Amino acid sequence: MEIHLLDVGTREYGDCIIVHNDQKKILIDGAHQGDSALLKKQMKAIFKHNAPYHFDLLVMTHLHSDHIGCLPELIKNGDITAAKSLLMDPKFRWNEGANDTILGNDALVDALLEEDHSFLPDDELQQFLIDSGFLVDRYNDMITKLKQSSKVILFNGVDAKDYKPLENEFKSLGLKILGPTKKHLQLTKDALDSQIDALTDFVSSPSFTDAATNDVDRYRKLYSRGITDSAPAIDAIQNKGSINDESIVLKFKSKAPNSWTAFLAGDMQFAIPEVSGLDDEMKKLLKKANDNGPYDFIKTSHHTSYNGIDEEMLDHWIDQGTEFYAHSGGLYDPSHPEPDMLDSLKQRKDKLQFVRTDRNGLIRVANDENGEVSLWITKGEVNTFTKNKNKPRDDDAGVSKEEGTKNILFNKADGSQIQFAAVLPENRSVKITIEVDGEKKN
Repeated sequence: MEIHLLDVGTREYGDCIIVHNDQKKILIDGAHQGDSALLKKQMKAIFKHNAPYHFDLLVMTHLHSDHIGCLPELIKNGDITAAKSLLMDPKFRWNEGANDTILGNDALVDALLEEDHSFLPDDELQQFLIDSGFLVDRYNDMITKLKQSSKVILFNGVDAKDYKPLENEFKSLGLKILGPTKKHLQLTKDALDSQIDALTDFVSSPSFTDAATNDVDRYRKLYSRGITDSAPAIDAIQNKGSINDESIVLKFKSKAPNSWTAFLAGDMQFAIPEVSGLDDEMKKLLKKANDNGPYDFIKTSHHTSYNGIDEEMLDHWIDQGTEFYAHSGGLYDPSHPEPDMLDSLKQRKDKLQFVRTDRNGLIRVANDENGEVSLWITKGEVNTFTKNKNKPRDDDAGVSKEEGTKNILFNKADGSQIQFAAVLPENRSVKITIEVDGEKKN
């Protein structure tokens, strides 16, 4: 069995994972909209051929844009096909209409159901607001396209149907669907419905519409607490775990001999659910996950956020013998990995190996030639605990006044090459491209 965490580029957040062996291939999530070329380039490196790429199972863990990503376009264009699909039921984010159609919310409401993007420059924030309104249509179209040639299973809870036949079909990968349950999902749905109602009322209120002349400025003012009478909207935004906490939680186990286990939980907020009434169900899910351990490899939940994991969870896993941990996310994201979690990981660096797509590119987990589970990375070093920064502005590039030598600015990282620009003290610019042909193993 091999697990690949694909490089999701520089944009904040994002997950795309491939689990496969010589019998079965599973694709989990689809990074960001616009990442099609980046993902296809890495799939070519993994599978040694050009598109199309066929998967025996496609999994959509939950309904955020950095997980739906570019899958609708890759599937529409025939670059990705799937025999079966396990997809989070769209009713857990949007409303059901007639003839099985799904009706989107107000575009601004859907934008506010995503992570905070107020840090983006005006043009990118405007595009984000537009894209948020079309996410429901893209997901609908993807389901329609998949149903033409794939068996589509809409996930409504691990106890909503018998998943044993599906798990048996993928027993060579040791697939086990751990959660969440119907009750768990209903609690998130109830919280999300209240959240949507509050946000829908607010975006049509004079407090919001009169706050600025355009939606970009209104969005920024809301997140900066610059709009009067915005308390209900702020409360709704802060009760933000609803969609993350719907994530499908998976375990994998490779075939004997030399078997190893992996735990992939999407964006599940194990540490702080941020959904009223969900604490007990979350504790049950985490206990079930731990009871199905120990694990050799864990992808840190919710892009290594403060609400995804905590020190207690980390210490438990380390005590159980988990050595390998991986973060998935973009390079220009100062909140992910969350700085305090990076410090917690760093404090335990003698007991673990931590890799991250933002610094290590395409990551592979598999048995080495001696049968030992190992990590391979395509750039950087293992146990890099450097905190991320915001996307640099053009006027940030230049000579560092403090150092007086050079200030290096990364422009592109796609898993196979690193490009960066450097401005020298003599005001001469140089552009260097380093081709990365091999992998670093740890």
